[in-house]
Amino acid sequence: MVHLIPFDGIGGVETAARTTTGRFGGVELTRAYISPAGLAANEDWIVAGKHKSINDLRNYFGLARTIRQLSPDLIVCSLWRTCIIALFLKLTGCPSKFVVFLHVSKPVHTFDWFFTWAAMLIADGFFVDSQATKDNRLPIKHHSRCETISYLVSRRKVLRKPSSRKPVFAFWGRLTPQKNLPLALDFFSKISRLYQDARFHILGPDGGEGSNVQGKIASLGLGDSVTLHGAVPNQDIDDIVEDACFYLQTSQFEGMAVSVVEAMQMGLVPIVTPVGEIANYCEDGHNAVIFDQLDEAVQKVVNLIEDSNAYFNLREAAMGQWQDVELYSDSFAEACERVVRT
Repeated sequence: MVHLIPFDGIGGVETAARTTTGRFGGVELTRAYISPAGLAANEDWIVAGKHKSINDLRNYFGLARTIRQLSPDLIVCSLWRTCIIALFLKLTGCPSKFVVFLHVSKPVHTFDWFFTWAAMLIADGFFVDSQATKDNRLPIKHHSRCETISYLVSRRKVLRKPSSRKPVFAFWGRLTPQKNLPLALDFFSKISRLYQDARFHILGPDGGEGSNVQGKIASLGLGDSVTLHGAVPNQDIDDIVEDACFYLQTSQFEGMAVSVVEAMQMGLVPIVTPVGEIANYCEDGHNAVIFDQLDEAVQKVVNLIEDSNAYFNLREAAMGQWQDVELYSDSFAEACERVVRT
């Protein structure tokens, strides 16, 4: 079985995929990248294009040729660029089964919509990261051929329990318009006026919104209290955010939102917009702060900073949310095996 991914990175898709290489049950799982950008020399991947640019068509043809030679039982396509390869292989007679894996509750742009829609027409099955993605992107006629994959990527270590509630916030993920970081910065700006020791750690590569985020930080005068750490290896996140008490993500839309799941396991109280699957596992006042209105959200967080019992109750509930959930690697492998056997 081959899992197609555009390139390696720190996003939820790439992070989850790195946990699945090897044999799981009766399935041999292999990752395949269109571009080698971001891949370390010792990475356990066996298929990749040779050219760094993700837009170099030689990568697409080269990867398609290699996959045809491998002739895997199943090809799983994550993110719209891999759908181009799936369409080419299917239309040229490749006998492999195809699964389209949907990771977000609505298309990001026109290319995403078109190529994903086209691949769905020839797919043998579908994987989704959440019920929200299934409901919003998959026609009802395909629901019987759909598997919902657990997106608990790993058991994250709990951060050291803070001695007090501090106005220290963290976010990690790509800096894209989808994440709506300007709204998060508006929120943090109001908090920083109330608490001089407020801090906000933003971790992640520029996904098209970096300059806007920098401009917003400057316009709000937050240069001394907001730190842009850039792209950070997943294993280094804990050390950078060890002093944080809250995870702040004000996305416009999401699928499962892997970073929120990670943060909850680590003991950070999430402050999140109720989009995608987040609305199904984050409950306002129980294990999270739901961000509906800016000033209301600020007041909720101020109450938690001032009330020790309320904060630590939410923290415990956030950590407990994921204790008995199946890991992604097991869920993904089991779903692949079922598709191959049908």
